[in-house]
Amino acid sequence: MASVDEFEKTEDSTEEDESESDESEEEEEPKLKYERISNDLVDILKKDCISCLAVHSKFLAAGTHWGMIYILDHIGCHIRDTEITAHSTTVNQISIDDHGDYVASCSDDGKVLITGFYTAENNQSLNFDRPVKAVAMDPLFYKHGSGKHFVTGDDKLVLNEKGGLFSRHRTTALHQGEGPIREIQWIGDFIAWANDLGVKIYDMSTRSRITHIPREHA
Repeated sequence: MASVDEFEKTEDSTEEDESESDESEEEEEPKLKYERISNDLVDILKKDCISCLAVHSKFLAAGTHWGMIYILDHIGCHIRDTEITAHSTTVNQISIDDHGDYVASCSDDGKVLITGFYTAENNQSLNFDRPVKAVAMDPLFYKHGSGKHFVTGDDKLVLNEKGGLFSRHRTTALHQGEGPIREIQWIGDFIAWANDLGVKIYDMSTRSRITHIPREHA
């Protein structure tokens, strides 16, 4: 039979182990270090809500539920005199070309806008007459002769490009029949988009779909 002294030692040891365990849990490093963005963004959030955000090495582009797009630096300060009055309702996605010269935006108001910061030559305003949930620009949109491509997503994935002499705008359906498209990203030659069934990738160099990543169901 264990003595009283042995029982007390065991109890003390258990309490010490529990205390050390609690301390180790409290001291665990966060997986991500973060800092809350402030400055002008604080004033924006007093009157509106952020619905989407695009990040470029030069700036942030924040879309709101009131249809505005704000161009901010990485600490939340305005870097342009005025915000872009882009849409009449929620901005769903913003895309930026590699140089940071153009932004594309889409909204539930059915419009897709291309806005240039340094020239209005390639600005576009297209009305699709239905909510547009996603948009992505060709990363090389800024280049002369690039074709000025961008893709939009509603119930179809549509490639939009600058037309010829007698056609200002040409569209090609790249995918359809699987419900609404939620998000699009365009990097290099590859366009990735997500719908309720998973993620698919299209190769612009071969003009073909190359892979499908099915959604995992719990």
